[in-house]
Amino acid sequence: MRITEKVILFVIIHLLFIPGIVSASFNMDGHLDEPEWAGAQSYSKFVVIEPMTLATPTYGTEVRVIATEEGLAVAIICEQPSTISRTHTFTSRDAQEFDADNVSVLIDFDGTAKTAYEFSVSITGSYRDGTTNSNAIFSNTDWDGVWQRAVYEEPERWTVEILLPWSIAAMRDNGGKTRKIGMFFKREIQETKQIFGYPAVIQMQPNSMNSFAKVEIPHYTSQQIDVVPYITVLSDRVKDDLEKKAGVDIAWKPSNKFQVVATFNPDFGQVESDQLVINFTAFESFFSDKRPFFTENQAIFDVSMEGGRGGGPGSGGGTQLIYTRRIGGARDDNMEPSRIEGALKVIGSEGIVNYGVLAAKETDEVGKTFYAGRVLIPGNNWSVGVLSTYVDRPYRDRTAVVNSLDYNFGFGKSWRWAGQFMGSNVAVSSDRTTGYAISTSLDYTVSKDEHYSMSISRIDNKFEINDMGFLTRNDIEQFSISENWQVNGFSADTGISSMNWNLSCDLSRNTEGDRFPARINLMGNANMRSGAGAMFGINYSTSGFDDRISRENGLVRINKRMGGNVSYFTQRQGAWKESIGVRVSQEGYEGWGGGFNLDTVWYPTDTLNLNLDIGPNWCRDWLVWVKGTQLGSFSRSQVSGTISANWFPAEGHEFRLKAQWAAVRAEAVQGHHIGEGGRLIPDNEPMNDFAQTNFGLQFRYRYEIGPLSDVYFVYSRGGSKQINNTEQDILELLGDGTNLRNSDQILVKIRYGF
Repeated sequence: MRITEKVILFVIIHLLFIPGIVSASFNMDGHLDEPEWAGAQSYSKFVVIEPMTLATPTYGTEVRVIATEEGLAVAIICEQPSTISRTHTFTSRDAQEFDADNVSVLIDFDGTAKTAYEFSVSITGSYRDGTTNSNAIFSNTDWDGVWQRAVYEEPERWTVEILLPWSIAAMRDNGGKTRKIGMFFKREIQETKQIFGYPAVIQMQPNSMNSFAKVEIPHYTSQQIDVVPYITVLSDRVKDDLEKKAGVDIAWKPSNKFQVVATFNPDFGQVESDQLVINFTAFESFFSDKRPFFTENQAIFDVSMEGGRGGGPGSGGGTQLIYTRRIGGARDDNMEPSRIEGALKVIGSEGIVNYGVLAAKETDEVGKTFYAGRVLIPGNNWSVGVLSTYVDRPYRDRTAVVNSLDYNFGFGKSWRWAGQFMGSNVAVSSDRTTGYAISTSLDYTVSKDEHYSMSISRIDNKFEINDMGFLTRNDIEQFSISENWQVNGFSADTGISSMNWNLSCDLSRNTEGDRFPARINLMGNANMRSGAGAMFGINYSTSGFDDRISRENGLVRINKRMGGNVSYFTQRQGAWKESIGVRVSQEGYEGWGGGFNLDTVWYPTDTLNLNLDIGPNWCRDWLVWVKGTQLGSFSRSQVSGTISANWFPAEGHEFRLKAQWAAVRAEAVQGHHIGEGGRLIPDNEPMNDFAQTNFGLQFRYRYEIGPLSDVYFVYSRGGSKQINNTEQDILELLGDGTNLRNSDQILVKIRYGF
């Protein structure tokens, strides 16, 4: 054990004997029997927002808000007679679907309509939190805050009580005795999937946060310091190695407007398993980050590229100027994960300016160093910001600088104009490369049921941000336009409550003028009165070029293609919840492919659920790059799936078992080489059949001692294997995958917050 780890371990043991200090006047039990609630601000004029009829709900909902020295307290009172079914499914934190009656509170603490924090609680006490910005409809649940919540049920109603400490987010200081925040409240009825909301916010609206209720509260400030030491013991059963490690996270918040977070010798190993992906494309796969240091108060650094929404090979992967999975990623001298020596984050505001600084250093002489700085000036319906990043990679003698200017202007409640100007400067030894990118988008809401969006972007062939960011590809010009509309007012005997439609068109080309296939997509989503739903889509692509499939060995001409899909899903009915989907599409050069997906969940009890998700697919003309200018058509069989179990035996205890597998088998059909005009010419060059199988298994037990305090026991095993000229069929490959042991580890982690 290194000397620094021994010192940290001594500090941890010492701190374990220091009693914690707890101070709060609210008894968080959901009863709302504190006298302060009598004088709280009240909001009860909810309307139906799903479907978007704006009708008066069948059941009443009241929200009470009160600011205290301890934090912002919110109570939600949900009328629901005992004759109406209440669904009591328990879920893990940040579950996308609660499968239970639930409420949500979205808060814009600065009142600038730039960033909102989501706090959602189900009737069982399961909870979700996240952040969203003015451009997004759904929250990013990677962020996890420390807050209190409680639920209490009565025969005719159920109530939720929430307490949010003032330190939960960095807030601007307006210098007055009061502050105005934006708030939006939602309630979902699981039996019918109806959603009630106050105020009547249209979330597809480009400036939806401007419609949040303006709530004036006393201006409180708080001081807080959190010290979270940890100990981990990792047994690597493949390398026959035992690693012991200790570290500490420190968060100092001297005021609402200034926060410093530091981590020393951090444990940045994931206790959440990534989704298995089989990727034979020329483009990188994107994975979210669940590491606490990189999710807490990260919203100011979340700068993604406007536009670039479709069209062109590899254009759909998204763009982020800061992709935190780069930090602690693969070493530059091999593919092993890097170790991080320390990281620091500073977030605050001064006057009208919000700012943030991020720094991280990987260990030893090969380790990379990362810096980022952000300044944002938000107004009532506009914002302007700059972001700069710097990465030093000494092993490659490479430095990379990226600068960005972003803007976001709202005009009334109907128009939004946003975009970025970006530049990169990369130096490798004595060579320096400069690239540029520009993007802009325009959104217009005609009414509560109709919305239009248009975007345009250009990324030149020298623009690079992947030292610290995520960019699927450069060298592309894109134009996209889309319309979203909703149809309501169906008669009661139809069984349909609303229909949502999306029509989009995407055009793109590279900067040399080579046109990619244009795409037209139509998607429909029917919401049933029973809570079930159906989705379908059809798409058409014109002929055009693919400039990436050959790995820079020439353009490939792609024929026009068509495809479609349809799916149906139910809400939880008794002990079961199901969904099924079917798709067909043209792939490769001439052929068709198809597949289906089956996802079923069984709830033996409200605290235990078992999930099976399986998706086989086939294609008789799968076009894959082989080498140089040679491509091959393969007959593909592929199966991917997940089996998982979640059990919540008691409050604070969570057991999770998750097994994932993916296998693909490809039989060579016909070889091609690139001919004149990018057209593929059949040839007799030899090609090999090939296969790949992936498998991952994770068992995780978590005991939540309290805020910032957990015990984890995690067992994980799995790996990946590629095979040439295999005689195994797809089922044999799946069976073979369960024996993979590229990784076989047992992890025990204890962290305790003070």
